[in-house]
Amino acid sequence: MVQALKDACLEFYYSNSKKALKNTDEFRRTIPVNAMLLVAAVLKGVISGFCETGTDKVPDLTAEQCRTHFVNLRKSVDTLLDIPERREELEDMLEQWARVGMGDSEYATGSATGSDGEDTIIMVYNCKVGTSLWELKVERPTPKPNA
Repeated sequence: MVQALKDACLEFYYSNSKKALKNTDEFRRTIPVNAMLLVAAVLKGVISGFCETGTDKVPDLTAEQCRTHFVNLRKSVDTLLDIPERREELEDMLEQWARVGMGDSEYATGSATGSDGEDTIIMVYNCKVGTSLWELKVERPTPKPNA
């Protein structure tokens, strides 16, 4: 999910269009959290639509649905941002994504992990009939035992 979010953000904000937001100072440094959440809300709406219909028909997605998804994701991220280490990890990841979008070759082949490669922002999606749960959280991989 994170790779899809990263790819969508890069395509949307860093395309070759003259009007791309990569031309602004802020987007040259980082992808703002709300900008990432906007893309995540649309992704959530599309995936939820597929889940609800159970078909491969492209679902209808209204502005109101996107707004609701955005607000719910924002609450989850606000909780995440209250933890200083997690705030730093998310900010580092979004700065790295911006560097990829700006063509920084050092990061162009990187993954969707934070700068140290140990923590990963995980977007969790649980599709159940009539309900869905989305949240953003940071998980540390379980250390492998020494052999």
